[in-house]
Amino acid sequence: MKEAVFRRMRDETEVDEVVSALRGRLKAAVASLPSDRALGRGAGDGLVDIACERVRLLLASDFTRYRNHVASLLGQAGTAPRERETPMDEAKWNLSASFYRFTPIDPERAEVRALYLRGKRLDHTWAGGTSERLDSQHFYSNVRESPDGWSLSVEADVYSVLVPVETTDGATDSRVRVFLLLSFVRTGSGNPWMPWRAGLNDPLNQAALRPPWL
Repeated sequence: MKEAVFRRMRDETEVDEVVSALRGRLKAAVASLPSDRALGRGAGDGLVDIACERVRLLLASDFTRYRNHVASLLGQAGTAPRERETPMDEAKWNLSASFYRFTPIDPERAEVRALYLRGKRLDHTWAGGTSERLDSQHFYSNVRESPDGWSLSVEADVYSVLVPVETTDGATDSRVRVFLLLSFVRTGSGNPWMPWRAGLNDPLNQAALRPPWL
């Protein structure tokens, strides 16, 4: 694993550079997945694309871009109909999104892991403590078989992207380095990836973390 180098950004130009580096790293991570969890080229490229777009939205939060992103996902196969879109208040959204704007990130140490294959959870654990939340837009509405969102249809695959980031410990107001967790789901070959869960993992399980708004 490469030595940690957390990139601190001042503007969106630097965000684009970081996302470009992240794209290269994720492509390599997808290509090196074990054979029993490997993704075809189309599926792998799709996962990298949506992960990079979501990370860009986190680092360079823009209400219009996010609304357009939501609109591009809703209505696709395996998602909620457009009328299910949750109304968003721009002022409240900007306040929430500002917390992670330009947060330092280490794109060169990002990882990709399979969590579910064909609806079955794989054996894995996150070291330390993890805080996750379901994506509030319900893009993945027809992949669930239970109200809690954990039981998936037999066609559902879930992969997670882990990216080292630096954020603020809510209890001590100090800076801590943790992992951003973005999980994506798809149902069947050829269908698009959809956001499923977003969260943070603290390997030391010591920080009070504020989950990302994504």
